[in-house]
Amino acid sequence: MGIRWFVFFEHVLGKDISLHSLLRFFLSVILLSHSAYSQTPQEQTPELPVYETVFSENSQQKILVGDQLKLKVMGLPNELAQAVLNEHQETESLEELGWDVSDEKGIKKGSDFEFSLVPIKSGKLTLPSLIILNGEGKKIGLTKSLILDISSAIDPKSAEWAKLKPPLRLPFPLVFVILLGLGFLVLLAGLIFLLRYWFKQRKLPKTIAVTKVIAPMLSEDEAALNSLGELENQKLMQKGRFKVHYFKTSEIMKRYIGTRYGFYALESTSQEIIRKFDEYRILSDGSSESDDFRKYLISLDRVKFTDYTPGHEEGSEILKYARSFIEKTRRKKELEKEKENAL
Repeated sequence: MGIRWFVFFEHVLGKDISLHSLLRFFLSVILLSHSAYSQTPQEQTPELPVYETVFSENSQQKILVGDQLKLKVMGLPNELAQAVLNEHQETESLEELGWDVSDEKGIKKGSDFEFSLVPIKSGKLTLPSLIILNGEGKKIGLTKSLILDISSAIDPKSAEWAKLKPPLRLPFPLVFVILLGLGFLVLLAGLIFLLRYWFKQRKLPKTIAVTKVIAPMLSEDEAALNSLGELENQKLMQKGRFKVHYFKTSEIMKRYIGTRYGFYALESTSQEIIRKFDEYRILSDGSSESDDFRKYLISLDRVKFTDYTPGHEEGSEILKYARSFIEKTRRKKELEKEKENAL
């Protein structure tokens, strides 16, 4: 690939061409083209006229930072209807030089162009040469640069530290002193009262009044009948809790029998209770009351300790038999008292 360009020129210019002569040919072409380009006429930038820039107002007064300066450019063509100031791109901006041009368009009055600007720095400020443009944006001239001495707007005397004065002594209000003293006396009196009350309470004996309501003593039959009434009001059979109904009935009966006949029947089995009844001859052996009592205990155990499900009527019969048993076996003294109360 590196030899093909040489073979092309050897074919065009002849076979006797060498690499040295080929390089000389290229150098000659480059030099001729450069000389031809340098001899072509280039556009020459015309020189722009420079116009004088002077103060239109306050030219003799001291200039401070922040003052609005009125300047005018003199000698512009009368036929120029409008002019605009513009900065040179090569120079620093007006803000960097310490100027704020508030009216760059200005006003055209005859051959003068008036505009305003504000110095924003102190010291010697240079207003650079500005480009003057017509209404079409074409350059028509330049302004002369100005060097102005700008003073600071802050008075040097006002920047000095003021002398420190001693603090003023304010009179303390007498009313506040009186109120503060009264408040202290009230607080002291309250503290003394609390201490005396605490010492008195400490010396008094600690007595606690307890109101105890003593319920009247009930006999075993009255307590058993009340318990059966409360059990019936719970309606456990209607709720399907028949086992609880039978266990509570058996407990009420055992507590009554144990209290009535003087032995511990609450934890006794049905057979143990029957043996106690035979031993104490509570019920006549072979009588109908003895047989009914045995059947009653067996019916209770059947529901308590098996999966047998009784009906609602059986549950009611259990409570009915318990009431009749208690009424038949209750103490005779209770019966006599009831008769006396009835009379």
